[in-house]
Amino acid sequence: MKALFSKLKYRLLATVIFLGAAGYAVRSFIDYKEDPVRIWRNERLALVRERVEGFVVFERLSEKNKGIWIQKLGHDRMRRLTTGGRFPRFSPDGETIFFLRGDNEVYRISKKGGDETKLLEWEERIPGIAVHPKNSEILFISASGIWRLNLETLDVTKLEAAPESPAAIDLDEKMNIIISTYEGRHHRIWKQQTEDIRHSAWERVEPGCSAALSPDGKLFSDNNNRHTYMEIKSFKTNEVLHQVQTYPENYLVDNEAWTNLNDWMVFNSDTTKHRFAYLYRMGDEHSLMVTFTWDSDRPDAFITRVLDPSSE
Repeated sequence: MKALFSKLKYRLLATVIFLGAAGYAVRSFIDYKEDPVRIWRNERLALVRERVEGFVVFERLSEKNKGIWIQKLGHDRMRRLTTGGRFPRFSPDGETIFFLRGDNEVYRISKKGGDETKLLEWEERIPGIAVHPKNSEILFISASGIWRLNLETLDVTKLEAAPESPAAIDLDEKMNIIISTYEGRHHRIWKQQTEDIRHSAWERVEPGCSAALSPDGKLFSDNNNRHTYMEIKSFKTNEVLHQVQTYPENYLVDNEAWTNLNDWMVFNSDTTKHRFAYLYRMGDEHSLMVTFTWDSDRPDAFITRVLDPSSE
């Protein structure tokens, strides 16, 4: 009888433990499903999935996650391409990522990952690069000016008579160029409007930084050094056509880049604690949040398919 009582006692204890664990698991599952951060993220991801398909690539700034990461647009699962690295940019076909490593090296890696290939080691720090929308060519900037890197021969040539102290650069398929330069505490945007850049003149446009240029060369961006919003302007006339902000939260904006499509661009929120990437279609009322790591920066996006008929 004593042995039977002992067995029943242990079985009862095991049952209580099992039911307690099951109850905890159920509560944890419910809490997980009702997690407000998860709901907030999933709602925004759904908005992206309704509009486009493609990829966003970005660098992460937190110490344990530093490197280049890639993520499908509208999905929260991301993949690390490199440990370390900064300023990622898609190739014209979307299959390769060009990026900077350290202060002065240019690399490339497949969108699928794998081995990195060093393309250039420069004698000065490189703040940024721009990939030609069609040709096998990269422009990069350093304290001494603007340089062209031929991706087939790896030859480097200088663009003469460019403004000093370039801080950001972009170009279109016709080799029109837009840059921002340091001027004291502020930046200034310059543009060069010609098919033959060797005989071009630079036009001083506006105070602003992080300028980007659409692939067809019709639009450029300007945050006016205030970063509270971004203006989209006509490249020919400088007329303001659109105004862009983060949504629904209103963060500062910075580090924009055009996607492979003329109507879509990507940019970053710029605060100490909130660094997300956003996608924006020209003319839309709101931008779409596409990363949720809290530490993303310098995004670029490649769109493979536009799903919303009104966006085509």
